[in-house]
Amino acid sequence: MTSRTLWSPGLAGAGALLAIATGVAVAQQPVLALLGIGLLFAVASLLAWPEIATLGVVFLMFANVPSVLTTEYGIPQSAAVVIPLLLTIPIAASLLRGEPLVIVPTFLLLIVFLIVLLASTAQSAYLEIGLEKLRSFAVEGIFMFFCLTNAIRTTQQLRRVTCALLASAALLGALALFQTFTKTYYSTFFGFSRSASDFYYGYVTQPRLQGPIGDPNYFAQVMLIAIPLGMAVASTAPSNGRRWIAMAATGLTMGGIVMTYSRGAIVALTLMVVVMVALRQVRARQIALLVLALVAIIAAVPSYRERILSLVSIGGTAAGGGAHATEDQSVRARSTELFAALLAYVDHPVLGVGPGAFPKNYQRYANQVGGEVHDTVKFGPLKGSTPERQAHNMFVSIAAELGTLGLAALLWLLFLTARSLLRVRRRLLDSDPATAAIANGYFLAITVFLAAGVFLTLAFERYFWMLLALAAAAARFGQPGDDAASPPTMR
Repeated sequence: MTSRTLWSPGLAGAGALLAIATGVAVAQQPVLALLGIGLLFAVASLLAWPEIATLGVVFLMFANVPSVLTTEYGIPQSAAVVIPLLLTIPIAASLLRGEPLVIVPTFLLLIVFLIVLLASTAQSAYLEIGLEKLRSFAVEGIFMFFCLTNAIRTTQQLRRVTCALLASAALLGALALFQTFTKTYYSTFFGFSRSASDFYYGYVTQPRLQGPIGDPNYFAQVMLIAIPLGMAVASTAPSNGRRWIAMAATGLTMGGIVMTYSRGAIVALTLMVVVMVALRQVRARQIALLVLALVAIIAAVPSYRERILSLVSIGGTAAGGGAHATEDQSVRARSTELFAALLAYVDHPVLGVGPGAFPKNYQRYANQVGGEVHDTVKFGPLKGSTPERQAHNMFVSIAAELGTLGLAALLWLLFLTARSLLRVRRRLLDSDPATAAIANGYFLAITVFLAAGVFLTLAFERYFWMLLALAAAAARFGQPGDDAASPPTMR
């Protein structure tokens, strides 16, 4: 009797037993059984096609799924960490193929940044906050950066990962638009499309949407990343169908940004266009289409148009009453917070006041500045308590919390990343325009994110480190000396 004849009855019997066990499980605990079957199917798919793990992690992380699972469904943070751990699957597959681990130059600067975080935490008066920042950076910064730069080995993978990020942004944008058109503001859509709390407390009649992030301005900043990437994917799509899909996804993302009513987002997009013109990265017709699209969107949403016009109408303390006075008060309050952070930096120029510690020091330095100081929280569950305000500028905030050493490490990291991306673009512009466009898209994505960061503190850092990791992966291709060993490109 051959081994094949011995195996066939065994396999058939095992299959029958598995089918019976599955049927019993579905009958007894249908939800858990279906989840288990789905998990087994997902594991089998990941083992057969490891790249699915990379695409899935980028899609889920951009949609902020780990945080949604924790806040909306009570899943422990330790369980939510399973999602980024999936990146070890494609890395293990690469190692089994005999490919070495990748250490990009900018990863070493992340280690330097980690050392600064450790030193700043050690001298901080708020040790617990610093340790929490360290834990988050270890997982969302160091680990994610290392895994993504090792999981993306070819330009095909880079393009597909970029498309996964764009698809995630388009989904969030579509939810925001659907929520607006159906006026279902009291639904969170499973935690992926929320309205700002000032609407629930009756302070505004038209809510600002904040996606799964929890803040409309930060949600807009995150969504801005996908705009230049969507333009890059659309401009180099191999077919008209894919080009239209990429354009539609970019349009949905832009619609989600509009629903945040973020003025900083428009300023950031305007700066992005200026950079594109300065570097001759866009044609006049493309600029005209982009400007017309922005004008049409703003004109179609009256509430957003009023917020944009308030950028021009604010005239210092001479502003009149009503909405303009409110906007003026907001500007003066942010100015106070900015100068308070600068005072904190002057007092602690080397290592800052400690990671995440400026809000704890806000009142002391704000009272020295004067101006519009927030004394109490005006609404929400913390109403009446002493507010802990941010600096509303990512660079000043880092200077205040991590000092000159932290700010220098971050600026050098950004400089090296941007320079590498521009070099890849120039080198591959003729030989591989698709990869050159993706590299340029990541350069512009960093530009627009930082432009929005001029008005915001560096929060939800996982997006920032993920963006830098994908940019570092893009910068690997087309470097001098890699012509022969360069992975195949996608046309």
